[in-house]
Amino acid sequence: MPSAWREILEAGSDWIIVAVSLLIGGYSIPLMIANSEESTILLGIGHLWMTVPIAAGCALFVIHACHSLLRRS
Repeated sequence: MPSAWREILEAGSDWIIVAVSLLIGGYSIPLMIANSEESTILLGIGHLWMTVPIAAGCALFVIHACHSLLRRS
């Protein structure tokens, strides 16, 4: 592909990553609140510790994609 098209498509994919990660991360916050009182039967740890990585991972995706967008011309 020509370099101009490649830049446009790479920037578009970064914007898609930002949008999808914000949606998933935004919906994981009510899930964390709803699961804060429950715990697993076998391990006895809270469900909160299983849903926190979803929000943290989405935040890292957004940071990485925004960093990539800022480096583009």
